[in-house]
Amino acid sequence: MQIIDQVIDRLSRETGDGPAPAPVREAIEQVIDQMMQFAEDIDGAIVSSADGVAWAERLPAGLDRHRFAAMSGALLALCDTLAREGSRGEPRNVLIEGESGRIFLLHAGPRLLLTVFTRAGANLGVCLAHARQAAETIAAVAGS
Repeated sequence: MQIIDQVIDRLSRETGDGPAPAPVREAIEQVIDQMMQFAEDIDGAIVSSADGVAWAERLPAGLDRHRFAAMSGALLALCDTLAREGSRGEPRNVLIEGESGRIFLLHAGPRLLLTVFTRAGANLGVCLAHARQAAETIAAVAGS
């Protein structure tokens, strides 16, 4: 685990504010805000590139955008490979269930991904539906 932490820390230091132009970043932030408004159990989200660079986010206090962008990119790439190697096609989403809530990872076009954080006891269907809709809108906004 220490090696993984070192790699994530290194990537965090190497990435700047991300490659998203300001108008695209602002549009993505509006999509995140709308998703969180309509699905009250969603308490955070980040959009990042497939290579782990943060583009836009609304994260709970204490979460590092660069670390979560890097971890999300690595995890989704691994899940894509696992699904492909297991002859299951492209994954639609990855779901992590924890004691304090869930984390969804979804493709938002070919270059971006959306990571969504929910509260414990959240309505899975409502949150996932809003996350999928947001991912589609983000893909369109980013021109993916």
